[in-house]
Amino acid sequence: MIPSTLHQTWQTQTLPPQLYRWQLSWKRHNPTWQLHFYDDQACLAFVEAACPEFQPLYQGFPYAIQRADFFRYLVLYHKGGLYADIDMECLRPLGNFGGRCQVILAVEAHLTRQRQQELGYRHPYQIANCIFAAAPGHWFLQRLIESVAPQASRLPPTDDAIEESSGPRLLTRLYFALSEAEKQQITLLPQICWMAPTTYPNWWPLNRHMAARHHFLGSWKQPARPRALHRRWIERSKLPNPWPTLGGGTHA
Repeated sequence: MIPSTLHQTWQTQTLPPQLYRWQLSWKRHNPTWQLHFYDDQACLAFVEAACPEFQPLYQGFPYAIQRADFFRYLVLYHKGGLYADIDMECLRPLGNFGGRCQVILAVEAHLTRQRQQELGYRHPYQIANCIFAAAPGHWFLQRLIESVAPQASRLPPTDDAIEESSGPRLLTRLYFALSEAEKQQITLLPQICWMAPTTYPNWWPLNRHMAARHHFLGSWKQPARPRALHRRWIERSKLPNPWPTLGGGTHA
Protein backbone atom coordinates (compact mmCIF):
# COMPACT_ATOMS: atom_id res chain seq x y z
CA MET A 1 0.00 0.00 0.00
CA ILE A 2 1.19 3.52 -0.82
CA PRO A 3 0.82 5.73 2.27
CA SER A 4 -0.91 9.10 2.02
CA THR A 5 2.35 10.91 2.69
CA LEU A 6 4.07 13.66 0.72
CA HIS A 7 7.86 14.04 0.76
CA GLN A 8 9.50 17.29 -0.39
CA THR A 9 12.98 18.79 -0.14
CA TRP A 10 14.68 22.17 -0.30
CA GLN A 11 18.10 23.53 0.59
CA THR A 12 16.94 25.22 3.81
CA GLN A 13 13.91 25.26 6.10
CA THR A 14 12.85 28.65 4.69
CA LEU A 15 11.11 28.48 1.33
CA PRO A 16 10.95 31.40 -1.12
CA PRO A 17 7.37 32.79 -1.26
CA GLN A 18 6.39 31.18 -4.57
CA LEU A 19 7.66 27.76 -3.53
CA TYR A 20 5.82 28.10 -0.24
CA ARG A 21 2.57 28.84 -2.11
CA TRP A 22 3.02 25.74 -4.25
CA GLN A 23 3.69 23.65 -1.15
CA LEU A 24 0.49 25.00 0.39
CA SER A 25 -1.43 23.77 -2.67
CA TRP A 26 -0.62 20.17 -1.66
CA LYS A 27 -1.82 20.79 1.90
CA ARG A 28 -4.98 22.56 0.73
CA HIS A 29 -6.07 19.80 -1.64
CA ASN A 30 -4.93 16.89 0.56
CA PRO A 31 -5.56 18.01 4.15
CA THR A 32 -5.43 14.49 5.63
CA TRP A 33 -2.02 13.70 4.17
CA GLN A 34 1.18 13.85 6.19
CA LEU A 35 3.83 16.24 4.86
CA HIS A 36 7.49 15.43 5.44
CA PHE A 37 9.74 18.33 4.47
CA TYR A 38 13.53 17.93 4.49
CA ASP A 39 16.25 20.51 4.15
CA ASP A 40 19.82 19.50 3.26
CA GLN A 41 20.72 18.71 6.87
CA ALA A 42 17.59 16.62 7.37
CA CYS A 43 18.30 14.68 4.16
CA LEU A 44 21.78 13.78 5.37
CA ALA A 45 20.46 12.85 8.83
CA PHE A 46 17.90 10.54 7.22
CA VAL A 47 20.54 8.77 5.12
CA GLU A 48 22.80 8.36 8.16
CA ALA A 49 19.98 6.88 10.25
CA ALA A 50 17.96 4.84 7.73
CA CYS A 51 20.58 3.61 5.26
CA PRO A 52 24.12 4.31 6.54
CA GLU A 53 25.55 1.92 3.95
CA PHE A 54 24.77 4.59 1.32
CA GLN A 55 26.20 7.55 3.24
CA PRO A 56 29.65 7.47 1.55
CA LEU A 57 28.04 7.38 -1.89
CA TYR A 58 25.52 10.09 -0.97
CA GLN A 59 28.16 12.48 0.37
CA GLY A 60 30.54 11.67 -2.47
CA PHE A 61 28.27 12.91 -5.25
CA PRO A 62 29.90 15.89 -7.00
CA TYR A 63 26.57 17.67 -7.57
CA ALA A 64 23.78 18.60 -5.14
CA ILE A 65 21.11 17.51 -7.62
CA GLN A 66 22.51 13.95 -7.52
CA ARG A 67 22.06 13.92 -3.76
CA ALA A 68 18.52 15.24 -4.22
CA ASP A 69 17.74 12.54 -6.80
CA PHE A 70 19.22 9.75 -4.70
CA PHE A 71 17.49 10.94 -1.54
CA ARG A 72 14.03 10.79 -3.12
CA TYR A 73 14.59 7.17 -4.14
CA LEU A 74 15.88 6.26 -0.69
CA VAL A 75 13.12 7.98 1.28
CA LEU A 76 10.33 6.41 -0.76
CA TYR A 77 11.99 3.00 -0.54
CA HIS A 78 12.10 3.25 3.25
CA LYS A 79 8.91 5.19 4.00
CA GLY A 80 6.71 5.02 0.90
CA GLY A 81 4.34 7.76 -0.24
CA LEU A 82 4.47 10.44 -2.92
CA TYR A 83 7.54 12.48 -3.76
CA ALA A 84 7.02 15.83 -5.54
CA ASP A 85 9.59 18.50 -6.37
CA ILE A 86 9.12 21.70 -4.42
CA ASP A 87 8.30 23.60 -7.65
CA MET A 88 5.32 21.34 -8.35
CA GLU A 89 1.77 22.57 -7.84
CA CYS A 90 -1.21 20.43 -6.84
CA LEU A 91 -4.40 21.29 -8.75
CA ARG A 92 -6.93 18.89 -7.22
CA PRO A 93 -7.19 16.26 -4.44
CA LEU A 94 -5.26 13.06 -5.14
CA GLY A 95 -7.33 10.96 -2.75
CA ASN A 96 -5.94 7.85 -1.10
CA PHE A 97 -3.96 5.37 -3.16
CA GLY A 98 -5.13 2.43 -1.03
CA GLY A 99 -4.16 -1.00 -2.31
CA ARG A 100 -4.79 -0.30 -5.98
CA CYS A 101 -1.22 0.57 -6.93
CA GLN A 102 2.25 -0.22 -5.63
CA VAL A 103 4.25 2.12 -7.87
CA ILE A 104 2.90 5.10 -9.82
CA LEU A 105 5.03 6.87 -12.40
CA ALA A 106 4.09 9.71 -14.74
CA VAL A 107 5.10 10.59 -18.27
CA GLU A 108 7.14 13.78 -18.13
CA ALA A 109 7.29 14.67 -21.83
CA HIS A 110 6.43 13.35 -25.28
CA LEU A 111 9.41 13.55 -27.61
CA THR A 112 9.90 14.16 -31.29
CA ARG A 113 10.96 11.10 -33.29
CA GLN A 114 14.47 12.45 -33.83
CA ARG A 115 14.91 13.24 -30.12
CA GLN A 116 13.76 9.73 -29.23
CA GLN A 117 16.38 8.28 -31.59
CA GLU A 118 19.09 10.53 -30.17
CA LEU A 119 18.35 9.39 -26.63
CA GLY A 120 17.98 5.76 -27.65
CA TYR A 121 14.57 5.38 -26.00
CA ARG A 122 12.30 2.50 -26.92
CA HIS A 123 9.26 4.75 -26.78
CA PRO A 124 8.75 8.44 -27.61
CA TYR A 125 8.38 9.68 -24.05
CA GLN A 126 10.41 10.34 -20.93
CA ILE A 127 9.27 9.44 -17.41
CA ALA A 128 9.41 11.99 -14.61
CA ASN A 129 11.49 11.66 -11.48
CA CYS A 130 10.14 14.98 -10.14
CA ILE A 131 6.96 13.19 -9.03
CA PHE A 132 6.31 9.51 -8.36
CA ALA A 133 4.74 7.33 -5.67
CA ALA A 134 5.53 3.92 -4.27
CA ALA A 135 4.88 1.51 -1.46
CA PRO A 136 7.82 1.11 0.92
CA GLY A 137 10.34 -1.60 0.06
CA HIS A 138 9.21 -2.01 -3.54
CA TRP A 139 11.56 -3.92 -5.85
CA PHE A 140 11.45 -1.21 -8.54
CA LEU A 141 12.88 1.38 -6.16
CA GLN A 142 15.55 -1.07 -5.06
CA ARG A 143 16.61 -1.53 -8.68
CA LEU A 144 16.57 2.24 -9.17
CA ILE A 145 18.83 2.77 -6.16
CA GLU A 146 21.23 0.08 -7.38
CA SER A 147 21.28 1.67 -10.85
CA VAL A 148 22.50 5.01 -9.50
CA ALA A 149 25.47 3.68 -7.57
CA PRO A 150 27.85 2.41 -10.28
CA GLN A 151 28.04 5.55 -12.39
CA ALA A 152 26.94 8.67 -10.55
CA SER A 153 30.29 9.68 -9.08
CA ARG A 154 32.12 9.71 -12.44
CA LEU A 155 30.60 12.45 -14.54
CA PRO A 156 31.47 15.23 -16.93
CA PRO A 157 29.96 18.54 -15.74
CA THR A 158 26.93 18.55 -18.04
CA ASP A 159 23.18 18.51 -17.43
CA ASP A 160 22.82 15.53 -19.79
CA ALA A 161 25.31 13.44 -17.82
CA ILE A 162 23.59 14.22 -14.52
CA GLU A 163 20.19 13.23 -15.89
CA GLU A 164 21.69 9.96 -17.12
CA SER A 165 23.38 9.21 -13.79
CA SER A 166 20.57 9.82 -11.32
CA GLY A 167 17.72 11.72 -12.97
CA PRO A 168 14.78 11.10 -15.30
CA ARG A 169 16.80 9.49 -18.09
CA LEU A 170 18.09 6.84 -15.69
CA LEU A 171 14.55 6.21 -14.46
CA THR A 172 13.19 6.09 -18.01
CA ARG A 173 15.80 3.59 -19.21
CA LEU A 174 15.17 1.37 -16.19
CA TYR A 175 11.44 1.35 -16.89
CA PHE A 176 11.92 0.59 -20.59
CA ALA A 177 14.17 -2.35 -19.66
CA LEU A 178 11.46 -4.05 -17.58
CA SER A 179 9.71 -7.15 -18.83
CA GLU A 180 6.07 -6.82 -19.79
CA ALA A 181 5.09 -8.77 -16.67
CA GLU A 182 7.06 -6.34 -14.50
CA LYS A 183 5.52 -3.32 -16.21
CA GLN A 184 2.06 -4.63 -15.35
CA GLN A 185 2.96 -4.11 -11.68
CA ILE A 186 3.57 -0.40 -12.27
CA THR A 187 1.02 2.27 -13.15
CA LEU A 188 2.26 4.77 -15.71
CA LEU A 189 0.04 7.84 -15.80
CA PRO A 190 -0.48 9.93 -18.93
CA GLN A 191 1.40 13.21 -18.84
CA ILE A 192 -1.74 15.29 -18.38
CA CYS A 193 -2.42 13.80 -14.91
CA TRP A 194 0.64 14.76 -12.85
CA MET A 195 2.71 16.71 -15.38
CA ALA A 196 0.12 18.97 -16.98
CA PRO A 197 1.86 21.62 -19.14
CA THR A 198 1.79 25.14 -17.75
CA THR A 199 0.49 26.26 -21.15
CA TYR A 200 -2.78 24.42 -20.41
CA PRO A 201 -5.11 26.62 -18.32
CA ASN A 202 -6.75 25.03 -15.30
CA TRP A 203 -10.20 25.33 -16.85
CA TRP A 204 -12.95 22.81 -17.49
CA PRO A 205 -13.02 20.66 -19.59
CA LEU A 206 -9.29 20.94 -20.36
CA ASN A 207 -8.44 20.20 -16.72
CA ARG A 208 -10.60 17.09 -16.48
CA HIS A 209 -7.57 14.87 -15.72
CA MET A 210 -5.13 17.51 -14.45
CA ALA A 211 -4.05 16.89 -10.84
CA ALA A 212 -0.55 18.45 -10.71
CA ARG A 213 1.92 20.39 -12.80
CA HIS A 214 5.63 21.12 -12.74
CA HIS A 215 6.88 24.68 -13.07
CA PHE A 216 10.40 23.56 -14.07
CA LEU A 217 12.44 26.15 -12.20
CA GLY A 218 15.51 24.01 -12.89
CA SER A 219 17.62 25.76 -10.25
CA TRP A 220 20.29 23.03 -10.50
CA LYS A 221 20.92 23.38 -14.24
CA GLN A 222 23.76 25.18 -15.94
CA PRO A 223 22.84 28.51 -17.62
CA ALA A 224 21.12 27.72 -20.91
CA ARG A 225 23.21 28.13 -24.03
CA PRO A 226 21.69 29.60 -27.18
CA ARG A 227 20.45 26.84 -29.46
CA ALA A 228 19.86 26.92 -33.17
CA LEU A 229 16.21 26.92 -34.25
CA HIS A 230 16.41 23.40 -35.70
CA ARG A 231 17.80 22.06 -32.37
CA ARG A 232 15.02 23.73 -30.43
CA TRP A 233 12.52 22.13 -32.81
CA ILE A 234 14.07 18.67 -32.35
CA GLU A 235 14.31 18.96 -28.56
CA ARG A 236 10.86 20.43 -28.02
CA SER A 237 8.28 18.57 -25.96
CA LYS A 238 5.10 17.73 -27.83
CA LEU A 239 1.85 18.73 -26.12
CA PRO A 240 0.00 15.78 -24.56
CA ASN A 241 -3.54 14.64 -25.16
CA PRO A 242 -5.65 16.32 -22.43
CA TRP A 243 -8.32 13.61 -22.60
CA PRO A 244 -6.57 10.23 -22.64
CA THR A 245 -8.42 6.99 -21.98
CA LEU A 246 -7.84 6.07 -18.34
CA GLY A 247 -8.32 2.73 -16.66
CA GLY A 248 -6.37 -0.25 -15.41
CA GLY A 249 -2.89 -1.10 -16.66
CA THR A 250 -0.16 1.06 -18.12
CA HIS A 251 -0.71 4.27 -20.05
CA ALA A 252 1.56 6.74 -21.82
